[in-house]
Amino acid sequence: MKKVNRYRFFVGIDVSKLNLDVVVQEENHMLFHRVVDNDDVSVKALIRECRGIKGLTIRNTVFGMENTGVYCRPLISAVLKIGGNLVVENAVQIMRSMGVVRGKSDILDAHRIAGYLYRSREELRLYLGRRKVMEQLGSLCRLRNRLKELLLALRMPMLEEVGFVSGQIGQQRERLCGASASALRNDLVEVERVIRETWKGDERLARLMELILSVPSVGEVTALQLLLTTNEFLSIDCPKKFACYAGVAPFPYRSGTALNGRDRVSPMANRRMKGLLHTCAVVAKRWVPEIRDYYLRKTGLEGKHKMLVLNAIRYKLIARVFACVKADRKYEVR
Repeated sequence: MKKVNRYRFFVGIDVSKLNLDVVVQEENHMLFHRVVDNDDVSVKALIRECRGIKGLTIRNTVFGMENTGVYCRPLISAVLKIGGNLVVENAVQIMRSMGVVRGKSDILDAHRIAGYLYRSREELRLYLGRRKVMEQLGSLCRLRNRLKELLLALRMPMLEEVGFVSGQIGQQRERLCGASASALRNDLVEVERVIRETWKGDERLARLMELILSVPSVGEVTALQLLLTTNEFLSIDCPKKFACYAGVAPFPYRSGTALNGRDRVSPMANRRMKGLLHTCAVVAKRWVPEIRDYYLRKTGLEGKHKMLVLNAIRYKLIARVFACVKADRKYEVR
């Protein structure tokens, strides 16, 4: 992400479903607070009011908010449309940067976001908008995940009770729920078809998918998740940063003489991405010859813990994907 150097005005925005609490600061001094509706018309009116402040320009102003998912979209769209500087930050990052705080309200949150922007003004990372096709793919992938969860929630209890309930009861439940399960499976097939058509219909995405899928054991679902989480490798372009984001990078756990633990991965991670990488690593250690030899050597000859070696395989896969994308070349076995 592009780094910024200097701003004069800081607009902290607390986003909720219905309203936006907005605090505008000049340097470290609050100018005003507003509460506006969270819709396109109100957001545009707010931006017009901000642009009317003496000395305020788009270039010397930064807008900031916590990432609240879909509720941020009207604001993000309006700010990017005028070429504004926008920061969409993780709520945990803002909260932990404040130290000890007391109390909570919407206006306090907006003021704290503006204060965070001011304190971190030399290190802020600007938000890079996604292309519409990426927004569409993200929505479709979330829909696919929900359909899978619904189908699993419907089928698993019946499968687990086989042999513990009478056949008549099992047949009755199968008859009553069969149509629902069949409909979910049909919807899932259709969603997957649309997802595949969407990324194949975009030249850049089709090329990136071709490069990622060339890495052995990396499948389509993992490849799409990689594209979504890295914003087509624009927001995250370094394998080490992505390993940290996905919970693969180990960190030391030592302090003085009393604490001397082993390096461990952080629980602060994208759990879904980590799970997909783990599945790829398990497949790789079984079916990719050089990975299988590496796993057997580390666990058998060197006595390494199995999960430690699997974590190393996860990082190997990440490094291979990023190398292929950077070089714009398919993976080749040497």
